[in-house]
Amino acid sequence: MEIYKILDQVNSLLREDTKSSRIQAAALIQVYNGGEITIKSSEDAWKFLNTYWHGLLDNDMYLEAGVMNWGLEKFNAMPWFVDKIFKHLPESSKSLVMACSSGSKTYGIVIWLYLDYQRDPQYTAVKCLAVNESQLKRNIFTHLYDMHESSVMEVSGSAKKDMFLGDDPTNLDSGFEGITTPQGQASTGRVKGIKSKPRQKAHPTLGRHSRLRIFVDEFQNVAEGMEKDFASPLSSAEGPDRVKIILSGNPEDAAHVFGQLSEPPDGWLTLDLEEDFHWKSKRGWNVLRLDGAKSENVIAQKEVYPGILSWQGFQDHLLKGPEHPDYYCFARGMFPLKGAYSTVINKQQILSCVGDASFHEGSTRCGAVDIALRHDKVIFAYGRFGMATGWVDSFNQEKNYSTNTGTHLQSRFLFQQEGFIEISGFDSDAIKLSRRIIEVAQELNIDPKFLAVDSTGMGEGVYSYLKNYWGEVYSINWTHPASENKIMKEDAEIPQQKYYKIGDEMWFAYQTWLSFGSLLISRACQQSFFFDEMTSRRIAKNISGKRKVESKDEYRMRNRGVSPDYADSAIMIPQIIRARSGFIPSMNKEGEAVREGIKFKTNSIESIDSLRYNSLAVDRNKNRPFDVRELMKPSRTI
Repeated sequence: MEIYKILDQVNSLLREDTKSSRIQAAALIQVYNGGEITIKSSEDAWKFLNTYWHGLLDNDMYLEAGVMNWGLEKFNAMPWFVDKIFKHLPESSKSLVMACSSGSKTYGIVIWLYLDYQRDPQYTAVKCLAVNESQLKRNIFTHLYDMHESSVMEVSGSAKKDMFLGDDPTNLDSGFEGITTPQGQASTGRVKGIKSKPRQKAHPTLGRHSRLRIFVDEFQNVAEGMEKDFASPLSSAEGPDRVKIILSGNPEDAAHVFGQLSEPPDGWLTLDLEEDFHWKSKRGWNVLRLDGAKSENVIAQKEVYPGILSWQGFQDHLLKGPEHPDYYCFARGMFPLKGAYSTVINKQQILSCVGDASFHEGSTRCGAVDIALRHDKVIFAYGRFGMATGWVDSFNQEKNYSTNTGTHLQSRFLFQQEGFIEISGFDSDAIKLSRRIIEVAQELNIDPKFLAVDSTGMGEGVYSYLKNYWGEVYSINWTHPASENKIMKEDAEIPQQKYYKIGDEMWFAYQTWLSFGSLLISRACQQSFFFDEMTSRRIAKNISGKRKVESKDEYRMRNRGVSPDYADSAIMIPQIIRARSGFIPSMNKEGEAVREGIKFKTNSIESIDSLRYNSLAVDRNKNRPFDVRELMKPSRTI
């Protein structure tokens, strides 16, 4: 567009920062607008340019104002993603953006908010929310500070401190403020009571009240009950401009509140993937879908605009299959539709959590057995948990938890999945199977207290034998309701309020621990069948508002009669850790305060330097060393 080219030239002249360049910049705008060149001094030129810039803002020409302030190299207003975001946000007080990967959903919104703030800085408050401080800094305030410093126009916001930008850090009724919000299902209370307030003097176009913007980044990760918090600020809304709540994220799970708020009036299956990018949801939210297929880079099959979804990135998701949830979510910016499925755990989550922990205080061995006396396999899953200062990832790179300043190491809770052992040769004899389980547990140095046993159906006999003749093993009956033990420290509701049965709880608990860095899968535990089982269990339709996974029978029907035995045994281990250790992990990935207020009593701890391939542990029952590498081998038959 011609106006962008003119304003880009104006920006270049202003970056020269000379008296003559300011006069030339003003003259360029005057000529473009059909006027005569009347400005002769640098002072008049500067006053004219800033008046013109604010005129662009007052006329809702934010794209043009952005180019004038930063230039096209710093702020490219032409990509489809950016254009759609800037046109979408002014339309409603309740805006929702569901986007593909690299769709400018955060960057574009932050730039719009910055320009919107500059329009009326004294009476505009912008609250930016994310699940943790790291995300706020990385996704929002780093970009915000950078764009602020690189402005060529006269901008407000002289005071900068930790997650704040404004003129007065003591006045939170104006400027940008970062707020962390926990995950969970209940109301978070983070934005309750924040409202638009009366001005001392009415604005000629914006009215008698201040303006409030609430932006929630990566909304798919935040509290399910946050919608309740929006009622308070929206109570002072009048029209689309006084109060704005903006939600953005990747559409991963339609069962999450993100999917509920964005659902079209007639349901997801009524949408056309190729045509529908904008709609008003059942809940009254103005929804924008940023589809990766609209990326200029994807259309041209080469880089047209740096920084947005590339052709190769789009293809990588497409290669997973046109009905794969990752293709829908990260390539098309859509919840899975038209026969596509949504799984509890995706491959990206699994692969990003492969590594071996450094348990600096020792670790507690633990395990679980999924009982099957007829057709399925009996799988003994095992691992260890404890406090770790870091881990070695799948690329053999050491990573440590440290404070924000990096001055010293932090420790945080970790559970590490180490391997599986298939138990056979018991000929449907419950007593023989029970004795084999005891043998394996003793070889792995697992105390009865930290062994979970499936006591459903025929497993009840095995559990009873183990309890009576070995020790207090932990019973898990898959038909029972979900438990009352929190999955994460920050959860506002207990699993019994969120999940249908204990099996559903265990699947989502495993997924949650993966998501927040509380679960590692050892590099020696990469059997393809385990990964396939973990990433193919689908989310079923909610029952009475509670989350549910598909049944084992439904899984078998889709997988030629194969049962998810390895996955079902693996997900039982976090359950026993939560029940028996009294330890609840924190969502804070930086490791801050993960030990505060949490009761933790270790049992059956082994003294080890760290869990690496060359580690040695001590079998205290037999008083002889044995090599951890042997235990970490792929599954073996006993």
